Amino acid sequence: FERGEDREITLLSKLSRVGQLNDPPFKVIGQQERFELKDRNGRVVIVGKTDATLDFGGGLRPKLEVKNWNPNLTSKISTFEDFFYSPWTRRGGFQILAYLYGSGEPVGFVMLDRAGIPALIPVELEAHLDKMEEFLSKATDAMDHREAGTLPDYIQDSAECRRCWCFGSLCNPPTLSGPGAQVFTDPEIEA
Repeated sequence: FERGEDREITLLSKLSRVGQLNDPPFKVIGQQERFELKDRNGRVVIVGKTDATLDFGGGLRPKLEVKNWNPNLTSKISTFEDFFYSPWTRRGGFQILAYLYGSGEPVGFVMLDRAGIPALIPVELEAHLDKMEEFLSKATDAMDHREAGTLPDYIQDSAECRRCWCFGSLCNPPTLSGPGAQVFTDPEIEA
């Protein structure tokens, strides 16, 4: 985490320099600002910190998320849609969408740290509004269960479930649990 934070600081300072030379120029502002997204009932259901905001002046202020992931993941990403092909990068896609949705910004960027020049991936909220609405709906459902003191239903995606750290210890969905080990106590079979 410390290496990632240091790399983020380096990338944002270099981006600030690029912004001064860009046409039109921009500034890197609002680093590590707390972010809250509320549901329709006014409850905070998603929180985070935006890595930065790019200020182009004239009202255009896209959010920027910096990701320092494993090169095996980032080498496969060239468009924003590619974020949703891997369970390991999907959360980054939802993260920037939540920031855009909550701030009312129509566009944003994800900067992927790569060998050589970092990749700047543009994000359009409107093109992915359906994904964002589904994500917000799931967050709202989770908050409903928390307030009611209940647990949500098990997910139906067995691949997603098996990646969860709780699977097999704290959580054993009945549809994914097997019969378990059989213990033989018959002396004849033992012999």
